[in-house]
Amino acid sequence: TLLLDFSSAGVPNALSKIISGQKYHKEYHAYNYLKTSIKVLSILGIIFSSVMFLGGKFFANFQGDDKAFLGYVFLSPAIFFVCIISSFRGYFQGLLNMFPTAISQVSEQIFKLFFGIILTYLFRSNIKIAVGMATLSISISELISLLILFIIYKKKKINYNSSVSIGRDEFKIIKSKLIKYLIPISIIGLMIPLSHVIDSFLVVNLLKSYREDATSLFGISSGIVHTIIGLPVSLCYSLSTISVPLVSKCKNHYEKIKQGNKTLIITLLFSTPMAIFVAIFAPNIISLLFRRLTSTEFDISVNLLRLTSVNVLLLSLLQTQNGILVGQGKLYSPTISLGVGVIIKTILTIVLIKIPRFNIYGSGIAVISCYFLSVLINLICIFGLRIKHGSKKAVARRI
Repeated sequence: TLLLDFSSAGVPNALSKIISGQKYHKEYHAYNYLKTSIKVLSILGIIFSSVMFLGGKFFANFQGDDKAFLGYVFLSPAIFFVCIISSFRGYFQGLLNMFPTAISQVSEQIFKLFFGIILTYLFRSNIKIAVGMATLSISISELISLLILFIIYKKKKINYNSSVSIGRDEFKIIKSKLIKYLIPISIIGLMIPLSHVIDSFLVVNLLKSYREDATSLFGISSGIVHTIIGLPVSLCYSLSTISVPLVSKCKNHYEKIKQGNKTLIITLLFSTPMAIFVAIFAPNIISLLFRRLTSTEFDISVNLLRLTSVNVLLLSLLQTQNGILVGQGKLYSPTISLGVGVIIKTILTIVLIKIPRFNIYGSGIAVISCYFLSVLINLICIFGLRIKHGSKKAVARRI
């Protein structure tokens, strides 16, 4: 996830911001930016796919479980595919066409599940190979998603695109502008995956000092609880995605404030009841989705899910806030807020997990602290724009 986000996480938002901000010949500029981003990201994708493929054994050993190396090997092609996918999604989102992103994401999940079930069932006698096959299903699903986006693009492509060629000077200008937005937005996308990578090294090794089921506990946290929390959060992801081009195309600061506030309110209205639902029905959700847990694993999963259910609200707000700040042009504000949050989270993880009474729950407390602090800092950044221009409140209200 870290390598994926480093190479492609900021691309859809960067492209959508640039393209939506174009006043004239938007389709022409969109095509040029798409073409340039594919060239740049193809190189990054090949490099990072190779790093994961060749370094799978090293990463697995460093994490403390060498049996996981096949997962890295079979997952490595997905990085290259996602790099190109992110370029197409940013192209369509900048033109305010969310259908291609939606259909490709839904198809991706369906095929991931389909191939994941088949491949893991066929190799179920060898758990190491079965887990590798599960990650191979992700690579297959990304390839299918890329093909779907390419087919949609070919059907919707403006006719003159085929005759347009980018000169060397124009390529350099587009590349420079793309990188200008891409670097800070990619760093934003990197922060949360980076914290998960830190957890994958810290949590297991810290728990191993006093618990034999350290890997299992981390699996409950990352594979069960994090997955369940991510489902309702993903429903609010569309608000973050659409907020970038919507805020970017606003004519002035006051319209940006108004548009941002609308998106935040909608996010609150969606995420708050979902967070409450997850907290109340945690036992039902886990028993429905994860039937093979032991009674101890079930109890830990329920308690940890209830503890971190507030993250449904916090994460939904965080991703919407990041989209608003990017749309406002405050590209480094989300980076600072998430950076501070990740630092606090890492410190709390080290301190709390060392205490046997907290064990894996210490990780949950650290995650909540990270997201809460990041949301708070982002709110200050967003409403700081209103305070700065407070002398024109009447104009803002009229807008």
